[in-house]
Amino acid sequence: MNSFNLSIIGSSWLLIFFFLVSIAVSWFSYSKTQPVLTNFFKILLVSLRSVALMVLFFIVFEPVLNIIKASFKKPVIAILYDNSKSAGFKNNKLNRMEEVKNAINSANLVNYSDVYIYNIIFDEDAKEKMQFSFDSLNFKGELTDISKAFEFLKNHIEDKPLHSVILFSDGIYNAGTTPLYSASSLGVPVFPIGIGDTVATGDVSITAIETNEFAYVDNPVGVRVKFSSFGYDNETVNLTISENENVLFKKEIVVNKNNSEYQAEFSFTPKIEGVRKLTATISELKDEATTANNRVSEFINILKNKRKVVLFAGYPSSDVSFINQSLSLEKGLEIKQFIQKIGSEFYTNPTKADLQDAEMIIFAGFPISSTPQNVIELLKSELNAGKPLMFIAGLQTDYKKLEQFDEFLPFKTMSSNINEFSALPNFKKEALSNPILKINGTDEDLTFWNQLPPLFKTETYVKLKPESELLSTFKVNNVALNEPLIISRKFQNKKSMAVMGYGLYRWKLLGYASDKANGNNATIDLYDKFINNSMKWLSVKNDSKNVIIKTNKRSYLNSEKINFFAQVYDESMNPLSIATVKATITGTNFSKEIQLTSIGDGKYEYSLEPLKEGEYYFSGFAENNGKKLGTDNGKFFVGESPIEYMNLSMNKELLSNIATSTSGKFFHSSETKDLLSQINKIKPIEKIPFTEALEIPIWNIFYLLIFAILLFTIEWAFRKRLGLI
Repeated sequence: MNSFNLSIIGSSWLLIFFFLVSIAVSWFSYSKTQPVLTNFFKILLVSLRSVALMVLFFIVFEPVLNIIKASFKKPVIAILYDNSKSAGFKNNKLNRMEEVKNAINSANLVNYSDVYIYNIIFDEDAKEKMQFSFDSLNFKGELTDISKAFEFLKNHIEDKPLHSVILFSDGIYNAGTTPLYSASSLGVPVFPIGIGDTVATGDVSITAIETNEFAYVDNPVGVRVKFSSFGYDNETVNLTISENENVLFKKEIVVNKNNSEYQAEFSFTPKIEGVRKLTATISELKDEATTANNRVSEFINILKNKRKVVLFAGYPSSDVSFINQSLSLEKGLEIKQFIQKIGSEFYTNPTKADLQDAEMIIFAGFPISSTPQNVIELLKSELNAGKPLMFIAGLQTDYKKLEQFDEFLPFKTMSSNINEFSALPNFKKEALSNPILKINGTDEDLTFWNQLPPLFKTETYVKLKPESELLSTFKVNNVALNEPLIISRKFQNKKSMAVMGYGLYRWKLLGYASDKANGNNATIDLYDKFINNSMKWLSVKNDSKNVIIKTNKRSYLNSEKINFFAQVYDESMNPLSIATVKATITGTNFSKEIQLTSIGDGKYEYSLEPLKEGEYYFSGFAENNGKKLGTDNGKFFVGESPIEYMNLSMNKELLSNIATSTSGKFFHSSETKDLLSQINKIKPIEKIPFTEALEIPIWNIFYLLIFAILLFTIEWAFRKRLGLI
């Protein structure tokens, strides 16, 4: 049943009044005519003018026609297919791929004409599949994000009458949030089809290599290897750690049925600089489900050991003391402090020799109004040589003098006032990829950083430079402000970072020390982590080169595309977008030459199809008009992700909870015969009443105005023919 309703702007009585006025005006216009009209033509002309005027008044009141259409539509059943590696796992004991195929065929989903089937295939991502068949699945997904499949359905089902959801999956998710809540948010029953067995298949797998992203020559660095074991008792495995194929560590470990998680810790002392690959390998056991998870690699960047840092402070402060204490814990690092007294003197006067062999420079509440110009010039000379700078604000920082260091800073000062307030750090999720904020390398890091106590800050407002990265804004009285607090910048051969607040020592005293005093021994010293990560990031050289060619990361899965990026500059270090950039990639039984495409602003890119597991090297060059501008080279690693094979038992508990919380029902893959008939008994599959509301703005219809003009035209034609004056 359909209903109609006409609405206008303003009073309907006022519109009727104008309609009556239109008739009255028209009748008055033709009450006396020369020549005199017959009654027929008088009524005709009055009618034409009246209707034309009424149409115009009707348009002025902006009428809208509201139509409510009621109908019945076929119900929609969404089917979500897990396309990850674990869902299609196959070995000499298991064949989940065949299990999924049999379950789909037994369900007989295609021949049910009373419903509309909406197919979604998912792994780490989700997409709709219009024409689905079993061949649509390749089971190559490196991750499983079940919640993303539910979110995709929620965002794309639009106005379709969703009846229920069928989920083909093993229930093992290793990405995204728990699917329980996203399933419940759909408001319809979910019927999970469990793939696999709940009994764990015998398997040992390495789950993680934990170590520092950076280490230093002749400095011991700790490495922790975690692995799991299922289905084995009193078996001995050999754990081997190698650095670029050189064995560093071997250990025999006995696994048993009473323990599933194991770890081994060791340290090694790197001897040479460069990017090194650490590989953990665990020996195979009899009848393992898979050996694809017995080997994992991680990269570590080895830097030179002998390093010197100079710290300039406008006055003695707790921040200076705590920075000095934190850096002094690092072996092989020499710290020289230059702190101003009252006036322009320093406790120890800086010289050019003090700064020449320094690796980086730290400003802590520096410069101040009394900082001598000769010291500023000395520092500018060293910063011009490409030395990195870390700036920490202070109550007495003179931002006018700081402007002399503008080209080395990641920000530009807009205004400054000495008024002080408390600022709570507000770290951004998108900044977690920056190594300065790395704790465990997971999204949980954001939670740790955002638990830090507040800093002090003056009313100083800055603007980020285009090359800068915003790591943290801040909150005042729990109100988030989009103003920078922590910034980093990497541009050409210069690196810098800035903390626009002071009192960082509070992170240690009110955070770490407070937790320790309360007995929380597992707490993380975020202050030391921040200072040390910052020093490591700043110390990594960013040599100025005319040609930079690199991959977007060093380690890839064997299903990932390898993305190459290049930056090209002319002799004046201006971006050059018209160069020819080529590179050759080589590996075991592999060689390929590529040409990168310009994307403007001196940047180039190329996407290479996934490669087989192994190490690959690349070397490339850029030229313009036959002149070589420069060369670059590097390497990357391709491996198979073990994540999907870390747990190969069906998570029946999760799938059952999804069914229970949505008023659905769990089915094993062997119980799908005539699945829709079984679902029909739980929730009848019948056409769903569907109401659709339409709004038609009549006043905006062009033909209505044409109609009014046509009436006036006809009236004019009759007047002309009748000879009216």
